[in-house]
Amino acid sequence: MKKYKKLVPVVLIVFMGAGIYSTVSSAAEESNKYQNYLKKARKQAKLEVVEDAVSNYEKALERKDSVDIRIELGDVYVKNEWNREALNWGEDLVERYPESADAYTFLLQQYITNEEYTECFKLRDQAEARKAENKQFDKLMD
Repeated sequence: MKKYKKLVPVVLIVFMGAGIYSTVSSAAEESNKYQNYLKKARKQAKLEVVEDAVSNYEKALERKDSVDIRIELGDVYVKNEWNREALNWGEDLVERYPESADAYTFLLQQYITNEEYTECFKLRDQAEARKAENKQFDKLMD
C-alpha cells in the first residue's frame, strides 16, 4: 500500500508533463499551419490566382482571426476588381471588429469605389459613435 502512495504523485507528474508537451506541440503545429496558409495565400494573390488565394486566407483565418489579415484579403478583392465581394467583406469586417478604425477605413474606401455616398455618411456617424476613426478615414471623408 505504501508503494502506491509514493507511486501516485510520480504518475500524476508524468501525466501532467505529457499533457503540457501535447498542448505545446499542438499549438506549434497550429501556428505552422497558419503561417503556411498565409504564405500560400500571399503567393497565389501575387500570381493572381484569386480563388485559391481566398481559400487559403480563409483557412488561415479559421486558425487565427485578425483585422489585419481580413483587410489583406479584402485588398486582394480590391486589386482584382471584385468590388461587390470587397464591399461585402468590408461590411462583415466592421461587424466583426466594430472598434477597429482600419476596418471602417477599408469599408469607407469600398463605399467610395461603389459610389454609395449616403452609406459613407452613415458609416462616419457610426465610426464617430464608436471612436473608431483615424487620419486616413478623415482624409477619405473629406
